[in-house]
Amino acid sequence: MKDFQNKVKKGLFWNGGSSVALQVFNILVGIVLARLLTPTDFGYMTMVFVFTGFANIFMDLGFSAAIVQNQKISTKHFSSVFWMNLGLGLLLSLVLFLSGNFIANFYEEPILVKIIPIISLVFILKSLGMVQRALLQKELKFKTISIIRICSHVISGVAAILFAFFDYGFWSLVYKILILDFCFTLFLWIASEWKPLFSVRFTHIKELASFSLNVTGVYTFEYWTRKIDDILIGKFLGSDSLGVYNRAYGFLLLPLNNIKTIVTGVMFPAMSKIQNDKERIKRLTLKTKQSLAFISFPLMLCIFLISEDFVLVILGDHWIEMIPIMKIFCLAAIPDSIRITGIILKSIDRTDLLLKIALITKSFFVGCVIFGLQYGLKGVAIAVAVGLALNFIVMLYIAGKQIDLSLTELFQKLFSIVANNILTLGCAWIISAYLWDSEVSLYSLVGKVILFGLIFLVIDFVNTPKIRPELVKLIRKR
Repeated sequence: MKDFQNKVKKGLFWNGGSSVALQVFNILVGIVLARLLTPTDFGYMTMVFVFTGFANIFMDLGFSAAIVQNQKISTKHFSSVFWMNLGLGLLLSLVLFLSGNFIANFYEEPILVKIIPIISLVFILKSLGMVQRALLQKELKFKTISIIRICSHVISGVAAILFAFFDYGFWSLVYKILILDFCFTLFLWIASEWKPLFSVRFTHIKELASFSLNVTGVYTFEYWTRKIDDILIGKFLGSDSLGVYNRAYGFLLLPLNNIKTIVTGVMFPAMSKIQNDKERIKRLTLKTKQSLAFISFPLMLCIFLISEDFVLVILGDHWIEMIPIMKIFCLAAIPDSIRITGIILKSIDRTDLLLKIALITKSFFVGCVIFGLQYGLKGVAIAVAVGLALNFIVMLYIAGKQIDLSLTELFQKLFSIVANNILTLGCAWIISAYLWDSEVSLYSLVGKVILFGLIFLVIDFVNTPKIRPELVKLIRKR
C-alpha cells in the first residue's frame, strides 16, 4: 500500500511539473507562431486535424485504456494489441492519403490535397508507440513519460518556429506534428523495456474488447460531436474564421487540458487499481475536483479579464476577432475543467454506461452547434458553452450515483472556491477599469494579471484559509 501511495505521489509530481513546463512552453510557441503565421494557416491545419484526430481514436480502438485498466493481462496480450495497432495505422494512413481530394473538395480548399498525404504518416508513427506508453502508465512511470513529453515538444516546437521564420507558412504546423510524433515514439521505444513478439492471437484481443470497444464508441461519438463546430465553421464560414476559432479554443484549452492532465493522467491508473473500493474512489474524486477547481477557476477568470489585452498586445490586430470568442470559452471552460467523470466510469469498468451518456449529451450538443451556426462565430461559441454545461451536469449526476456522490455534496465542497473567484473577478474588474480605463498595452496586461492574483490570494486567505488542494494529503492518509 505504501509503495502504491508513493508511486501515485511521484506520478502527480512529475505529471504536474512536466505539464506546467509544457504549458508555458507551448503557450510561448503558440504566440510566436501566431505572430509569424496567419489565421488562414491555422484554419488549413484545423480542417485536416478534424479527420486525423478521429483516425487516432479509431486506430487504437480503446485497447491502450484496456491495458491500463485490466490487472490480469500478460505480455502476449501486449504483442497482439501492438500488431493490431500497427495494421490499423497503416490502413488509416492509406485511407487518409486516398481521401485527400474528397476533403479538399468538401472544404473547397485545393491546398489540402498537398497537406493530407504528408500528414497521413502520423498514424504509422503513433501506432508504433501506443502500447509502450500504456505500459508506462500502467506501471505509474510518469517520470519517464514526462521527460519524453518535454523533449518531444521542445524539439518539435523549436523546429516549427524555425520553419515559420523562414516563410514555410502552414507547412511549419505540418512539420511540427510529424516531428513531435516521431520523437515521442522514438523515445518511448528507447525507454520501454518491453518489445513486441511476432505473435497475434485474436483470443487476446477478444478478452479486452468488451472494455475497449465501449471506450472507442464513447471517444468516437464524443470526438465527432466536439468537432462538429470545426467542420461547420470550415465549411460555411471559411478557413480564416476557423483559424480564429481554433486559436481561441487552443489558447484557452491548452492550459486547461494540461492542468487536467496533471491529475487525471495519474488518477485513471490509480483508480483502476482500487476499482472495487467505491468509497475510496469517491473521496479521491472529491479531492481531485477541489484541486482542479482551485487551480483552473481563477486561471479561466483571469484570462477572461485580460483577453482583449492578450490578443491585441501579444498576438496582433489581425486576431481581433478572437476576443469575444475567447471570453465565451473562458466561462464555458469553468465547469468543464473539473469534469473527470469519464475516468471514474472507466476505472470501475462501466464503459457501457459512459457510452449511453455520451449518446444523450452529445446529440444535444450537435443540435446546439447547428442552431448557433446561423449567428456566426459568436453563436457557435455560445452553443458550445451550453452543450458543455449540460454534459457536465448529466455526466456528474449519473457517474456520481455509481460512487454515491450527489450533485449537492459536490457543490457544497466547491461553494467557497466558486464564491472566492466571483468576488475576485468583480473586484479586479472594477479596479482595473479605474486604473487603466480603456487602455490596451503590455503595461495594462501585466498589471491586470498581477492585480487579479493579489486580490485572489487576499480573498482566499481571509475568506476560506483552509481551502487548498488536498489531493496529496488524501493519498498520504489512505
